[in-house]
Amino acid sequence: MPSGKLTRSQKNFIEKLSENSPKRMEEVQHFLVEKGAGSLDELSVPDASALIEKLKSQSEPSEIKKSPNATKKQISFVKNLQTGQERLEFTEKFLKEHGLGSLDELSMADASSLIESLKNIRSGEGGDYKEKPATPKQLDFIDKLQATDREKKVVQDFLAKMKKKSLDDLTSREASNLIERLKS
Repeated sequence: MPSGKLTRSQKNFIEKLSENSPKRMEEVQHFLVEKGAGSLDELSVPDASALIEKLKSQSEPSEIKKSPNATKKQISFVKNLQTGQERLEFTEKFLKEHGLGSLDELSMADASSLIESLKNIRSGEGGDYKEKPATPKQLDFIDKLQATDREKKVVQDFLAKMKKKSLDDLTSREASNLIERLKS
């Protein structure tokens, strides 16, 4: 083995860059043949650096369109943060705005952004945190929006989901969310 053997980090990075990319895998094999090496372990530090630079210069079309998927740990963390209606609704809105149907479609970057946003939302459960009740104006507007059976069902489903007995039990934020649902 030549002295100055590539580092574990270099090897891991080369493997990460070439996984799921036939073009890059082919480049790695070509480079190994060129250097007379049978495997990555036989490369020197400078050779590994040169290979990394070659691989980095070959952008894959899929990398431009979409970054790597969120990790299982990120998805699990997002699910664990779903501790209140506001957080649930924020997540739904986030997915909708990003054209995603589920948490499993999040990219790593989007998952990180969602996690940070969710962490900044108080769950409203426990502690001394109490939201303002719905205003009379909001409640009157909700009543006016319930013109059809479909809209009445939306209200009943919303109240059930929120575990509220009546519109009078809604917070101002919940009333706003219900109004938005009724208007859409």
